[in-house]
Amino acid sequence: MQFGYSPNSSRPIDEITRDVTQAETFGFDYAWIDDMGLSRDVYVIITACALNTKSICLGTGVTNPYSRHPAVTAAAFATLSEIAAGRLVLGIGIGSKKNLLNPLGFKRRDIAKTCKETVGVMRELLSGKNVDLDGEFFSLHNAKLGFAMRGSIPIYVAGRGTKTLAAAGEVADGAIISSLTTPEAIGYALKAITQGAGNAGRELLHFQKAVYTRIAISKDGEKAREAVRPYVPYRIWDDSYDTLRQLGYDEAVVRRIKHAYSKNDLPTASTLVTDRMLDDFAITGTHEECVEKIEKLRQCGITLMIFSPVQTTLTKVWDFKEFSKEIISRFN
Repeated sequence: MQFGYSPNSSRPIDEITRDVTQAETFGFDYAWIDDMGLSRDVYVIITACALNTKSICLGTGVTNPYSRHPAVTAAAFATLSEIAAGRLVLGIGIGSKKNLLNPLGFKRRDIAKTCKETVGVMRELLSGKNVDLDGEFFSLHNAKLGFAMRGSIPIYVAGRGTKTLAAAGEVADGAIISSLTTPEAIGYALKAITQGAGNAGRELLHFQKAVYTRIAISKDGEKAREAVRPYVPYRIWDDSYDTLRQLGYDEAVVRRIKHAYSKNDLPTASTLVTDRMLDDFAITGTHEECVEKIEKLRQCGITLMIFSPVQTTLTKVWDFKEFSKEIISRFN
């Protein structure tokens, strides 16, 4: 099992760099930087982190094909390879509807097809080829990087919907399963990934199966659970009814949560979140409870856990040293 850390990119770069350096020191394998709307630029942050670290793998967690053309993203990563060759990973996803797409006026198109076309464009460009494409979503005419990339860059596709996860299995080097944290929910996701790989005639021998999720740890397990409750309604609001139906949720409850959240009534939406939803969308509890939950995911076939920490009233500062001792060391 490998571990990744995802910092909050709304903070100053010196704080993010400090935390990523700490993550490297205490055994994290990856740092994933989000590309969130008009927050601090993801590539500036990755550059700062690359210049201040030596071994941790750095990636986008995730960037998107709407506000950044795949060719521009490919050029950005090829440039980064001159600073951090061998420790880059490109995470691609559809982007946050609330924090990115809606404010900038983008509309989600066919997500799975968009991701597949995006991966294809980036792979061709990163390999040094001239690319001519009149695709469904992108057009390129004799496009080629103006310089050679150092090393290679794996590409992961992130998502939670069946078609997007299948697309990851079909074309990517790994999948980032967004937020799902129970064996039952992971079973749904892995089934979709496997079906996608089967459709493409691929085997998943070296395929990275990652989970990106919120985590809250406290000596008081219930306080940890309550700390993540306000983050769950967005997941419900952002998901399709089809995805939530496959996760087994009561559609009437889902509708009420979506309605409350769309009206910016987070308190009401939060009170409607069920215990099942809390379990499905976050890792919470005491250190021992969190270890138990992570171990169950490892047994399901998850190879990488990516954590976005949520502070509880009892833990104001993310303690990398303690996390390494109590969590990471248990999986070495």
